[in-house]
Amino acid sequence: MPAGRIRNFFLPVIFLLLFTHCFTVVVENEWEAFFRRSLAWHDENVNSTVSSNLRFRLFPPMVRVNPLVERFSDWRNGPYWQHIPPLFTYVPLPFFYLDGKATAETWRLSYALLAYLTGCVFILIVTRFTGSLLSLATATAAAVVWINTPFTKDLLTARAFNYSDVVLAFTMVCSLAAICNYLRKPYGERCRYANYDVILPAMAVTLPVMAKSLLGGIAPALFFSLLFRDQRKVNRKVVLSIAAFAIPLIVYYGSLCLSSPDTFVKEMLVPFAHFKNYENWARPWHYYITNYLPTRYMHKYWIVYLLSTLTGLSLLLSINGRATRDFTILALSFTWFIVNLAAVSAIKSKTPNFIFQGYLFYVFFCIHCVAYVCVKTIAYGIEPRLAGLAGKAGKSYFKAASTAFVLLSFALLLTLVAWDAHGIATRFEETRASHYHYTSTQEKQFFFGEIAHTELNADPSHIFIIVTNDEWFKYAIIFNTGAEAKELRELGAVSRELHKANSGLMEEIKRKYSVVHFVFEPAYKLPGFLAMATISDYRVVTVKTRDYARFSNSVLESLKKVGSGAQLMENIRSLEFLSAIDPYFYSRMKSLLSPQISPSNYN
Repeated sequence: MPAGRIRNFFLPVIFLLLFTHCFTVVVENEWEAFFRRSLAWHDENVNSTVSSNLRFRLFPPMVRVNPLVERFSDWRNGPYWQHIPPLFTYVPLPFFYLDGKATAETWRLSYALLAYLTGCVFILIVTRFTGSLLSLATATAAAVVWINTPFTKDLLTARAFNYSDVVLAFTMVCSLAAICNYLRKPYGERCRYANYDVILPAMAVTLPVMAKSLLGGIAPALFFSLLFRDQRKVNRKVVLSIAAFAIPLIVYYGSLCLSSPDTFVKEMLVPFAHFKNYENWARPWHYYITNYLPTRYMHKYWIVYLLSTLTGLSLLLSINGRATRDFTILALSFTWFIVNLAAVSAIKSKTPNFIFQGYLFYVFFCIHCVAYVCVKTIAYGIEPRLAGLAGKAGKSYFKAASTAFVLLSFALLLTLVAWDAHGIATRFEETRASHYHYTSTQEKQFFFGEIAHTELNADPSHIFIIVTNDEWFKYAIIFNTGAEAKELRELGAVSRELHKANSGLMEEIKRKYSVVHFVFEPAYKLPGFLAMATISDYRVVTVKTRDYARFSNSVLESLKKVGSGAQLMENIRSLEFLSAIDPYFYSRMKSLLSPQISPSNYN
């Protein structure tokens, strides 16, 4: 193989290996956050349960795979997917299948791998489009800076919400690949493209819209702007591209609408709520520039980004090189980020996530512009001297030396990445095998869900009634088991809802579930005659629904044997949870124990 072809083949691989090493360093540094045995934030609690439940039902994505109430409630309780289109929830599913179970670390690491893939694809896109070594180096540097950005690491470890933004960033990079492929020929030649040359990119730019609806609209807006400029009229190619864009969206969103029309109508309108003060997210129009970018993304390097942006703008405004692909990719990257920034700055409700989709493009713009100016400046000074020194023999020597350097670099980096992979695999097994210290309340609740799956054999045919006031406990159970979980205080509203449908709560539980588990905090006082288990500091009373009548009768008989007085009244109060699901239990208890307790004690 000629030396030139060797270098052309191995150079992209070398830079990909370099990015891979940097990614493994990030994973190693954030190891404890990836392996945290608890669910963080509102969004991770809900989104993780949707992903986990896909193991039981592939479509539609559901917060509860076997819900007690199937009518739409809100984004936390579902039962169907929430206000973010659920495409992103499918990312961990292959890893759940490979691992044989759903775990918190698999959930988080799957999105980290997608972020790694995003960086790799971006490097290859830029390199293939420009064909320059400088672009290869700067794209790799941009990917490294992006993966090490504080907000990126916060997203990947669930310290910030939401993983849908990681998927959106990946779909944006895929859309960039499609647009770059469309721009591979000069302006005058693109009007003569074959039909598939406009259909394929039109289909590709649907991905961001599928990932995050309105927030993913930048990619199709850019592509169709280019298409209309090239075609200059509505012709066959324009119609075909619009159809190629619209049909996948109609099928995707149409299937979601058919699965739950009520959920679709109410949740798909949520993006438009950001034009108002949605969930107290209202911020001034300049908040991204004055707060989110400097504090969540750039930190102390914001002045470097500012100077790099000014350098890039001066380069873009220069006349020289406007027909080059370097200029095209720079203009495209900067336009993408600025359109994104302007759009989200115009709305009232803001979060730092909204600019994540284009941040990689902006980092590349800054790095490449500065590197381009530096290289051109250095080359201008030394190129004449090199030309005088390099004869035919010198050129041959340089080619041989550069080829040897490339091969040596490849061997060293391949060894380094192999060592990194071995270290991560070993540490993964050791972390899994080691004892985890469940200390916080959230960790203990997650541990409860894990044990409920293994020791109680909980699955979607089970329901957990949680006698606590922690509204997030139930998601740890749903994530690990797929079972339904409800707080005791929710059952009153559920009972009224079922009454409207001419059904009773206990009848619905018996119809849908084979086992009901009552979960209590350690401080909750239960009668000693109840058979119970202790899991992760929580106590559980388990009853098969077909045996519930026998269970309630035995409880009443045990109460009757207690006698009278304070102990009996304490036992009665501790059994109020049974009245929440069985409205007749209280009246039966009052009738049975009336000889032992005066009527005033019931009030």
